[in-house]
Amino acid sequence: MAQAGEHAAEGCSRLRVVLLGHSYMSRFSDYMLTYEKLSNLGFPETVEVSCIGVGEATLGPQRNPNIDEHLTEVSRLQPYVIYLHTGENDLGHMSEDQIVCELLRLIQELSSLSRSHAVIVGQLVYFPQIRPQHPDSVLRINDALRHQIQPPAIFWRHRFGFLHGSDYFLSDGVHLSDRGLHRYWKSVRTAVGRALRHSHPSFRS
Repeated sequence: MAQAGEHAAEGCSRLRVVLLGHSYMSRFSDYMLTYEKLSNLGFPETVEVSCIGVGEATLGPQRNPNIDEHLTEVSRLQPYVIYLHTGENDLGHMSEDQIVCELLRLIQELSSLSRSHAVIVGQLVYFPQIRPQHPDSVLRINDALRHQIQPPAIFWRHRFGFLHGSDYFLSDGVHLSDRGLHRYWKSVRTAVGRALRHSHPSFRS
């Protein structure tokens, strides 16, 4: 799978997809590299998938590490579609409204960097070790995003049990196990594939 920046100077003959997020995304990149049939999200060579995963990434200019610091890297790749997953690291440090506002701002910026203006926003996930007060916050944030995100941006809700079953997570109760990563792979592939078909009718997966 292509890594961020590897083919940025080659022009735009391929449909580039950028997966951007916190440590889930860096681990997801490693997982795809481990299994050849899962690399590049299983798409043909007409698509080039790059992962930008930022461990402990946060939202908002006052926090560090900040995902905004990697927007230049996203821009250099000239993506056709962007998939974004972040926000969980901000729970307890920012209010629910602030997290929603920062995500909406980031979506707008990413939309200007996407050749199709398509940005897919993955739902926030609550995991076994999340603090007791945060599951309700996650649900409210996801609900706000679902109602406030406007096309061509897309809110993506995973259609399986990330919200149920600890076997989808590692023993740290935070990061995804291989089983969870495979479920995540299938969901992200579906989301990106739909966005590519919608915005680029000639695309075939």
